[in-house]
Amino acid sequence: MPISFSPAVPAPRAARAASVRGARVARVAARCARRAHHCAARAPTAPGLFGRARFVEDAGASFEYRGASARGARGARRAAAPGVAGDASRGDEDTALRLPTDTSEPETSDLEPRDGVRSRSVLGAAGAVGALALACKALGLLREAVVAARFGVGWVADAHAHASTLPVFFFVAVGGLNGPLHSVFASVFASGRRTEDDALQTRRAKTRSAEPEVLSRAERDALATSVAFAALCVGAVAFIAADAVARVTSPGLPPEMYATVAAQLRIMAPCIPLAAVNGVQMAKLTVFGRLVTPVASPAISSLCVIVCVAVATSGLIPLLAESFYAPELLSALLPRPEHALAVGTTLGALAQCAALKREVSRLGPGAATLGGDFAFARMAKRSGERKMSSVSPAQRSARATLADACATSATHQLASCTDLFFASFVASAAAGLGYATLLAMTPLGILSTALVTPLVPVFDKNKHPNKWHALRLNVSSALAAAFAATAFVAAVATPLAAPAIRVAFERDAFGADATALVATAFATYVIGGFFFVARELITRVFYVLGDAAAPLKIATASVFVNAALDVAFVLAFGLGARGIALATVGTAAVAAAALQRALARKIGGGGDARLAAHCAKSALAAVAAFCATESARAATEGFARTGFWEAGAALALAAATGAVAFAGVAFALRLENPLSRASLLS
Repeated sequence: MPISFSPAVPAPRAARAASVRGARVARVAARCARRAHHCAARAPTAPGLFGRARFVEDAGASFEYRGASARGARGARRAAAPGVAGDASRGDEDTALRLPTDTSEPETSDLEPRDGVRSRSVLGAAGAVGALALACKALGLLREAVVAARFGVGWVADAHAHASTLPVFFFVAVGGLNGPLHSVFASVFASGRRTEDDALQTRRAKTRSAEPEVLSRAERDALATSVAFAALCVGAVAFIAADAVARVTSPGLPPEMYATVAAQLRIMAPCIPLAAVNGVQMAKLTVFGRLVTPVASPAISSLCVIVCVAVATSGLIPLLAESFYAPELLSALLPRPEHALAVGTTLGALAQCAALKREVSRLGPGAATLGGDFAFARMAKRSGERKMSSVSPAQRSARATLADACATSATHQLASCTDLFFASFVASAAAGLGYATLLAMTPLGILSTALVTPLVPVFDKNKHPNKWHALRLNVSSALAAAFAATAFVAAVATPLAAPAIRVAFERDAFGADATALVATAFATYVIGGFFFVARELITRVFYVLGDAAAPLKIATASVFVNAALDVAFVLAFGLGARGIALATVGTAAVAAAALQRALARKIGGGGDARLAAHCAKSALAAVAAFCATESARAATEGFARTGFWEAGAALALAAATGAVAFAGVAFALRLENPLSRASLLS
């Protein structure tokens, strides 16, 4: 019936009820039409990472983009078009609807609060994840303090730094949080879950789903099983050929150290197949929004290392062996001091996987429908029945993305092995760089986890080409937040590097020379922290887009860049451990710039003046924070040397002074919160 603004005529009871329902539908459609018309006429633009992206294309797209249904979008289009009739009363042709004529309702009453809720949601998720990561990093710092007090930068810690390269790479870099397995399987599980939820609606509408072809339950099981089988094979090779691996990766070590390195590598070899379990379980929990256990689970590994080191170095083992009826057997079972770090690492990996598996089992039947189970028997049966099985395009694409992503991480690890190659020729460099890396990853890891973990689902929603303008804005905002946070950390941590390491580590076997070595490398890593975070962030965007080839090419080129910088800084300029740290930062900077350029070519756009202005303001605030922190450190230096608690209080005062200076300059320059823009188009 025609929609008019005339008063309604009397109607029977059933007709009046139908008219009321029709009036509600018409009021919603008219309100949406007014807002869509206003947005289409205004057509605001927002700066993205690679240019300016339009928020609204047309009335229907605007309504649909704000999260409404397709039916509501069609209703908005009909109401926006003049002279279009709507059948609201379902057959009551003589009943006219009385619609509100007041069009002065604020246009942002329904749109802006919804965006504000999303902004608070993303910011709240980042804060919660950051708080959990901070707690885990604090426990990791305690772990390193215990290890430093027991072993310093001596031969045991040096041997562990060389032996843990391969196992820790697989368990942390490949199978850890935001690693290739976690990122790719989370995308695969999320697509499968959306497809299964929308299957009924798609069949009813008799239209093809907008979601691209995804893996079936059996294909997801096969993908997880193949990954676990490959990791198991690599673990077996590392266990059998441990001595050869140690000699190839660290040729400059003294001959007597190779036995300890090989023994520690054999103990930590189970961490390699456990990486597959770790990554798949984290991906399942991420799909269901359970981020607490994935973020907090590394604390379990830290606890295991602390306990093993404390037990092995406390002198309890000889006492227990004397009172035991079979002292030789007990001595063989309990960890020796030189093997305590390796035993704690392996036990921590087992406990972490068990905790994740238990949390997944509590998800109920929903987790079982995702698949991703390790079905080795089914895989062997199918391979025996048919040699050549048909592979769907979705499965082929998932395998290629996962292979390229793992190869990218392996290439980054190859760059780390290049650093270890040169570190083997510098005394205590490997252990010192290991401490510096772990210390630097405390703030940088928190920032990376807090940004990447909650924003990856936002990126995943905007991965289709028709939403790339939203993706550009989200990536730009994430980079702005990363630069501001890393600039603040560098401004405060650089002048406090040596005092903080002296307070945390300088005792027992960890002397003043070790403090100077670690502090120099730590300051270098922290100053280049933005490049590490940006590289990880943009790499995850490529994984979401299903393109892991570009990061792989850039990572491969980075290996040669890192080797060239190592030769220049270590051999040519003789900078030692600091030269290796400078080479690592330079390589990360080159990789981050190349990834940004590759992403710009893929999703379009150019430069972003708003991001540049935000970074300039953050840099000014960081300079003010650095000056304030250095002044406070110099003023309290004499007081800090009187005792442990006095030194801690002086550090806290200097850090607080820097934080106040950063906040004051940021407020004066009106430095905005970039995450509020990141969630606008989520």
